[in-house]
Amino acid sequence: MNDDFVFSGEEPLILEQPPQNCELRFYNNENEKVGRLYWDNELKFEGNAEESAKIFIKWLKELWV
Repeated sequence: MNDDFVFSGEEPLILEQPPQNCELRFYNNENEKVGRLYWDNELKFEGNAEESAKIFIKWLKELWV
């Protein structure tokens, strides 16, 4: 799993403007990129939404377990 974008802590992450080149990439168990959520003057997504959502939800659950 690629950990390019990791945050933790009790303070909420608040961005008034997203940083340039901001993106979340989703990788499956074979380390293949299956999706990308990114900012390009608006929030955009490309890739397999269902598989990416499962990976994202799994990651969220692991934060609190």
